Amino acid sequence: MLAQLEDNLILDLEKGTDRYDAMAIQAETYQEFQEVLVALATGYKEKGEVPLYTYGSVDTLGILEDIAIHKAAELYRQTPMGKTWYAKNYDAPGKLKVEGDLISNLPNGAGYGYIREAMKWYITILKKFFKHLILIAHVKDKRLQSLDGGEDVIVKDIALTGRLGSILAAQADAIGYMYRNGKGELIVSFKTNENSIMGSRCPHLAGQQFPFDWSKIFIESKAKVSA
Repeated sequence: MLAQLEDNLILDLEKGTDRYDAMAIQAETYQEFQEVLVALATGYKEKGEVPLYTYGSVDTLGILEDIAIHKAAELYRQTPMGKTWYAKNYDAPGKLKVEGDLISNLPNGAGYGYIREAMKWYITILKKFFKHLILIAHVKDKRLQSLDGGEDVIVKDIALTGRLGSILAAQADAIGYMYRNGKGELIVSFKTNENSIMGSRCPHLAGQQFPFDWSKIFIESKAKVSA
């Protein structure tokens, strides 16, 4: 799917591109991802600070959140309290002394705020390198308590920690939910309803549902024909 989009650099965080020909960079760890960002930033400056590619895809957001935990630790280290915590729990940037002592285990959930900031930092940086940034994520069912005493509502949300999914969704121009119908066709839905986070600010996608086709999503795109 991602490989069918021309001039699309895939940031493959799950080694999903091993099985097909694609323009992709694999990065599974914090250090590897940092190296990718440095390389992209270098190219971005050399090109005169204009996007390097038409499209950039992050696959997946869940793995990026795992990587962002280490960036969150870097941000926390810059605070007075974080200096002491960092010295106790880390040998070097991104290398934990004790696996259980993650930033997410800070008292009163304080670490989640730093994880959110780290994720937003990554997304902001990546937006500079690509004309269009595509974020691939899994979904999860989320229970919302009814305000009128009725039955709780089950909604589909992005599978990220806490409010992070909602924050990133609010920044997106379009959110499509992909699934296969009874005929095995890959469908993408931008229909908005109370039980989903799908939707679009783009008029040509708002309320639409159709067999997946990049040329219908990005009007200017050219999809390569699959063999």
